[in-house]
Amino acid sequence: MTNPIAWLPIDGNLIAYYNRHKQLTIPQLFDTARRMLTVRALQALRLDWELFVEALIADTRAGNVKDRTRFGNLLRGEMRRFSQRAYRDGLTDGGVLDATLSDSDNDKIQTMLAENSGFVSNLSELLFHGDGISDAQAAGKPRQWWAGSILPFYQAGFASAGANPMMEFVGAFGKDPCATCKHLFGQRHRLNVWRKNGLGMVGGSFVGQRTICGKGGHCKHSIVTVVARASGSIRSDDMSEEVRVRLDEILAEWEVMEATA
Repeated sequence: MTNPIAWLPIDGNLIAYYNRHKQLTIPQLFDTARRMLTVRALQALRLDWELFVEALIADTRAGNVKDRTRFGNLLRGEMRRFSQRAYRDGLTDGGVLDATLSDSDNDKIQTMLAENSGFVSNLSELLFHGDGISDAQAAGKPRQWWAGSILPFYQAGFASAGANPMMEFVGAFGKDPCATCKHLFGQRHRLNVWRKNGLGMVGGSFVGQRTICGKGGHCKHSIVTVVARASGSIRSDDMSEEVRVRLDEILAEWEVMEATA
C-alpha cells in the first residue's frame, strides 16, 4: 500500500505529516493522529474557558453582575464544570477512555477546587474594588486563569491515568481452567478496582506469583495496561456461587498478604 491512510477522511494536516514522515508504521501513524486529536481537544477546552472568563469579566465591568457574591457564585460554578471536564479529558488522553473517576480522583478534584478558591476571591476583589481593572488587565485574565486554574486539572487527570491505569485481565488458560478465570477473562477496570477486589498485581503478575485458579488449573493470567473503556463486572449479579466463594477467598488472602507485608 503506497499510502496507508488513503481511506481516511481528508485531513490536510495528517496527510502532510505522513508525506513528511513516510517511514512511519501504521501504529505510529495512528498514535500521531491520536496526539493531534488530543491537542485539538485541549485547545477547544481552553478556548471555551477563556471565552467564558472574558464574557464574565466584561459583564461585571459593564455593571451586569451586581456584587461579589453573584460574581463568585458564577465563577465557582463554571470552575466546577470545567475542572471536571479538564480532569476527565486528562484521563481520556492518558488511556482511560471512558474517564471513570475513582474515589481518589474525586477527592483530588475537590481538593484542587478548594485550593483555587483564592483565585476567585482575588479576582472578585480586583473587579469590585475602586475603579476595577484596566482593559489590558481584563484581556490577560482569561489566559492567566487557564494556566493557573483549569490546566492543572487536565494535568492531574493525565497523571492519574498513569498511576491508576485501565487494565485488562488476559493470559493463557490452563488445561482445566476454573470458572473464576473464565469469569474475569477480558474484563477491564482501573487498577484500584482490581486491588479493591484482592486482584492487585505488580509487574504483570500477581504479587507473590499468586494463582487464582480454584481447581489448580495452572492458568497464566495477569492484568496488563490497555487504552480502552472499562468492561465487565468483577462481582456481577449473575456470577455463579463457585465464583463468588472463590472471589471471597481471593480477597481474604490478599488482605492477609497486605497486613503482613
